[in-house]
Amino acid sequence: MTPRSRPGMWVLPALAVTAVAGIAALSLSLEHAPASRQAAVLPGLTAEDAGGGNGVVVTSVQSSSAAAHAGIVVGDRITVIDRYPVTSLGAARAHLRNDVRPVIDMQLYHYHDLRNVRLVRAEEPQHVPQDPGRRR
Repeated sequence: MTPRSRPGMWVLPALAVTAVAGIAALSLSLEHAPASRQAAVLPGLTAEDAGGGNGVVVTSVQSSSAAAHAGIVVGDRITVIDRYPVTSLGAARAHLRNDVRPVIDMQLYHYHDLRNVRLVRAEEPQHVPQDPGRRR
């Protein structure tokens, strides 16, 4: 038999193409999946539901952000925002959307210790030094 006449010779290349297409589709869906269950609700960090109405768990912290400077780390569990219990990411998002104060006070569990943390939503503009050649 010649390679062209062998039955099933097309199966292996077809499986390879299907596998590559499936992996590509899966990686695209994984890139977009966290957006549905995670959100950048708080400045400098992202979080997701802790489950069971037990707050939200920090999933990432931007380096040099207010959250990082406050000592928040991945795995911390936020339970209170501005004296309101946080039962889910949706509840936190709704509260922060309606309350536009520049400062966010939170309680969180950090390595099993309850901590109070204050985050600033929008930092004050940094002082920009004037041009040395320019005088007032």
